Amino acid sequence: MIIVILIIAIFLFAFFNIIPGKFHTFWAWIFMIASIVSVGFIVAHDYNHLGMKEVTTVKTEKLASAVPMPSKAQQAKQAQQMQAMIQANPAMAAQLQKQAANTKMPGGILIYQPLGNGSEKVYVYHTTQKSKLKPIKTEHMTAKTVTAKKPQVEIRTTKYVYKNNTVKVFFGIFGRDNELIKRQYIFHVPSDWMVISTKKAKALQKQMTEMKQQQAKILKNAQTSQK
Repeated sequence: MIIVILIIAIFLFAFFNIIPGKFHTFWAWIFMIASIVSVGFIVAHDYNHLGMKEVTTVKTEKLASAVPMPSKAQQAKQAQQMQAMIQANPAMAAQLQKQAANTKMPGGILIYQPLGNGSEKVYVYHTTQKSKLKPIKTEHMTAKTVTAKKPQVEIRTTKYVYKNNTVKVFFGIFGRDNELIKRQYIFHVPSDWMVISTKKAKALQKQMTEMKQQQAKILKNAQTSQK
């Protein structure tokens, strides 16, 4: 609408300024002022978001470990098996206890990809264990981790929206409704979780596989010695 008003004001200014007539000079001045005001509104809308306000929405999603972790029940069962093996094999107690200490798993893992000199991080996360890893959106993005009891990710998105329908009618042609200002990711991570880079996550996953294989071998040897 503001563009239409500007075009009409310029046309009428030219008309009254060129065509002689009574009061035409007065009306030429009026429409020149209207043209200048319209341009001022357009510039103010473009640079200072005239007629718009900031609106922040908050979305919270569950956070699952990026690397599959044994459940607490599975870890408890493994601990019981290991303790039974230690009691049944006093000669291998030291080796089994060392293995048990080495195979202690974190509650979960959150991974990130460092950018540049490593000060910026792009986090990648699961919402459920079976879902695909989701990279965070990097446009106007900030991200941080905080310690919490429950693993979850809070996404705070701030956008510009028109204050009302009247303003939208005037400036809607510029298509700036829902223009992104910033997006903040806050990862709520329990104290027993690890926050590591993708490179370290791959190394840890390999190490965990090797430890499980070693543990299975030790348990097999311990069970054989009982017979």
